[in-house]
Order: sequence, then C-alpha cells, then structure tokens
Amino acid sequence: MEYELVISYEDATTGKPLSNSLKLDISFFKGLTDVRRYDLHNLVEQIEKTLEQQKKLRESLDKVNFNVQTNNLLTSRAAVWSSAHVIEFHAEFFSRTILFNFKERWQQSEVQRSNGQLDEVKIFFRVLSEELTLAISMYHSKFEDETIADLSNFARELYQLSKTKIYLDGGRSVDGFNDKGNNLMNKANVLLENLKHQHQG
Repeated sequence: MEYELVISYEDATTGKPLSNSLKLDISFFKGLTDVRRYDLHNLVEQIEKTLEQQKKLRESLDKVNFNVQTNNLLTSRAAVWSSAHVIEFHAEFFSRTILFNFKERWQQSEVQRSNGQLDEVKIFFRVLSEELTLAISMYHSKFEDETIADLSNFARELYQLSKTKIYLDGGRSVDGFNDKGNNLMNKANVLLENLKHQHQG
C-alpha cells in the first residue's frame, strides 16, 4: 500500500511554480487496526475469577453439608443423653465418656488426618464439645471449681478445633490441626486422671 503525495505551490516573489513529491508507504500498518488486549493477562484474570467463584460455591456447600451431618449426629446421640439423664448417672461418667470418645476418635482418625479428610472428624468433635458443655451445665454442682474450669477450657478448645479451616497450603493447616489435637489428647489424659481421683475421693 504505497501512495505518492505531490504538493504544488508558487514562489511568492517570482511567481515561479514549484512542486515537491513524497512517497507514503503504509503497508506496515496493515493488520494493526484490529489489535485487542485479549492476551495471557486476560486469561489469568479470568482463571482467577473462576477459581474465586468455585471457592465461594465450595464453602457454601461445605456449610450445608456440615450442618446436615451435625444435626443428624446430634439427633442420634440425643437419645443416649435422654436415657442417661433419666437414670441419673454420675457427672464423672458423662465427662469421662466424652473424653474417652475424643481419644478413641482421634486415634482412629490418623489415616483421615494424614490425607486431610477431616470433615467427619470435625463434625464429631463439634458434637463432643457441645455434649461436654451440656454435661458441665447439668452437673456443675458435682464438680470442683478447678475441674469445671479445666473441662470448660477443653470443651472450648475442642470446639475451636472442630472449626479449623483446612487449606491447600502444602499441609501446613493439616499439621496445625494435628498439633492442636495432640495437645488436647494430653489434656484429656490429665483430665481423666483428675476425674478418676475426684470420683475415688
């Protein structure tokens, strides 16, 4: 695409006609008029938006699933609590049973925890924390003040453990979950020993 531009004019003094010519080659502009910004930058932006939408959807589904499973587990264990209340077992029995349940479930969940499959484990721990809180409120007069404080702290930490979020972070959040659980295992052993001595006393 080449054009020749000719400019004609007269000398203002002599009146002599003059002209200049100039060649214009605009072929290098060809194909540049439709340039768009849809490149790798746009692709990365779209992928990030899609991942964010998937994350929000997954969190919503996890909440629904967690609530459904928790309600089912609470319903199934409610009968045990009702019958136990009727026959008036000792407060120590409730607490020790819950602590033993925690220890047993923690040990059984080693494979699940190593694989980061913690949904069922966290649901079970949440229910245990609520049951322990209920036991404390129902039988607080049966416990020593120090024991009530220790059991309350254990129930609170167990609930916090059940709410731990697990991320794709190279296993760091899973390791943190396991560290907290192992710490609670140690506390459970101490509490069980204290409850045993309190009952014998």
